[in-house]
Amino acid sequence: MSNTICLMGPAFSLIGKELFIDETPAFNVLLEAPFDTASVLRFQWYLNDRLMLDQFEPTLSLAFAYGRSKIGVRLLTSEGWTGIKSLVFRNYPQPTYHLLGPESIDEGSSGLFNVFAKFIDNTTEDFTGEYTFESQEGTFDGNLLLIPKNDTPNDSRNITVTAAREGYSDLNYVLRIEDTSEIILLSTEIVGPDKITEEELAIYNVLGYYNDNSVAVLNGYTFSSTEGSFEGNILTVAVNNIPGSRNIIITAVKSNFEPLTKQVTILSKTIVSDKFNYLTLTFSWNNYGGKGLDVQVMYENTGTPWDNKPVGGRFNSQVPMIVQSEYSYLWWTSYSNPQSRNDQEVLVGLRNFIKSFPNTPNIIEVGIYVNWSGSVNSGQFSLLLNTYIGGVMLVGPHGGGFYNVGGTTVLSKSHHLQIIAFGYRKVAILRFNKTTQDTTIEEIFNPPPL
Repeated sequence: MSNTICLMGPAFSLIGKELFIDETPAFNVLLEAPFDTASVLRFQWYLNDRLMLDQFEPTLSLAFAYGRSKIGVRLLTSEGWTGIKSLVFRNYPQPTYHLLGPESIDEGSSGLFNVFAKFIDNTTEDFTGEYTFESQEGTFDGNLLLIPKNDTPNDSRNITVTAAREGYSDLNYVLRIEDTSEIILLSTEIVGPDKITEEELAIYNVLGYYNDNSVAVLNGYTFSSTEGSFEGNILTVAVNNIPGSRNIIITAVKSNFEPLTKQVTILSKTIVSDKFNYLTLTFSWNNYGGKGLDVQVMYENTGTPWDNKPVGGRFNSQVPMIVQSEYSYLWWTSYSNPQSRNDQEVLVGLRNFIKSFPNTPNIIEVGIYVNWSGSVNSGQFSLLLNTYIGGVMLVGPHGGGFYNVGGTTVLSKSHHLQIIAFGYRKVAILRFNKTTQDTTIEEIFNPPPL
């Protein structure tokens, strides 16, 4: 409503809204003293300060152009013309409505939400007061959302905020609630192989278990043992030439934390007997080590056509590919193991290979490569070497592991390895001495990428 004071004539007001949405703008003149109506000879209307022709009534209702305009009116009496009273108004079709708010709110905090109308000329108007608000969680005080704090850890989540207005479609907004619960360390333990062989490198870490069900390797611990020596977190125990196994205690200490201990069995270093017919390599890992360990095993430096022809999950299952698999030089399979979650196994046909190629070097080398094709955590996995004499080797149904029927296990020796990297890397070399019939595995620490 205009508040312009008339210069002369009866006092009046120009009545009309400042915003018209999807309706015909309408204005009218209100005389402050109704008995003055008889004194008015004519009404004169102005649009954007220009006289409108043929508009002489006290009311005006027309379809105006969309946008911002100025309407004015004056009165003619016997005393002359009054001053022009005017007001600025906006006229639009139905706008689009938008619910706006913060991207996220921490538990125990609050956030403001507003509804804005966007018009065809890209101007906006705050319509928050026309809407009521609700959400799947928390409570609204007007347009202020209050999110309570809870004690459930690691429960960040999305909720939907809704703004409602009678006669209009609801507006929805996806809001992220960020968990602010305190993460508490519940327990710690030393993890690593329970059994190691003399002169074998064994890797140990301290794991922390938290109230949000997360597990993490904890740094800053110093390791020691009742036998052998640590370099960082890598333990080596020397040969003592005493038959049989023995137990040692590993200790991990850190300032302001309780010391941790773990018992480990030390196995005497053993040379593979020359009396064996079959040799298998078994790769085992679980989610603590990582996901998706790919293996690659192949003959190397033998001077035969089968050098660098690998078997593995991403390669051939046999070398060569022949119908009678028991005559293969290399034979790969994989299977699920309840203890280790995943196993892959390679039957190394040394006897078949040497029989086919008697003029190979005295030392037969087999390269052992691995690659984490999925995620990698500690990077730890085990490599088990088994040898058998007599009998026949069979593979279990549906891709099961190799097993010996009718023979005897000569040796079962485990190696614990670690690789925290992606891409195939050479982690060990299997060497067979044709003269002495000795078989050894040389571990490669921190192997470079291929």
